Amino acid sequence: MSNQLGVLKDKLENQVAQDINQNEQLEELNYKVKQLYGTINTLNDICKNLESAEDKSTKQRQDITCECGTSKTTANCARLKIKHALERKTSSLCQFCKNKNLPVLGSMKDELSNMMGDLTVRDVALTILLRSDNIYHVNLRDMETGGDLGCMLVNYDGIQEANNLGLFKDILTICVTDVRNTIESKEAISGVLNFEFIKVKR
Repeated sequence: MSNQLGVLKDKLENQVAQDINQNEQLEELNYKVKQLYGTINTLNDICKNLESAEDKSTKQRQDITCECGTSKTTANCARLKIKHALERKTSSLCQFCKNKNLPVLGSMKDELSNMMGDLTVRDVALTILLRSDNIYHVNLRDMETGGDLGCMLVNYDGIQEANNLGLFKDILTICVTDVRNTIESKEAISGVLNFEFIKVKR
């Protein structure tokens, strides 16, 4: 009788262990699905923002007139060249912060902590755009709801500091680079999903 009880006890313990392991696997799978969902939503918003910026820039080039009175197609018009050069410097128009005058931060850790509030690094995702003017536009999202938690502008030193702290390894991070930037070192962000945004043909 005692032997049968021992065998039954072992079976129950094995079953409990299997159930615990299965629950852990399901939780991990659920987390990865949330990550994927957040990534898809973020990439979708990036595409929309870049398409919006491209459409606006194209319209501006179509509507532009030269103040000196020369033809739009006159290659020697210095003012026209300057306007076109300025138009080509636009990387994006973020729908969340386009009407805000955000400062350029030399450190992002405190602002990131304020944006996250009570959320953990597993609950959020970062989208970073290295713009053509060498400024990093950083957007934070709640992966559970897909909601926007805020944006910030960060310089190279601020991004490098965050990278050294391991923030981009702890938080799901997507980085999009406008290839027109002139930063010599592209190693500030490591261990992230990287994409290149090429707005004009080279």
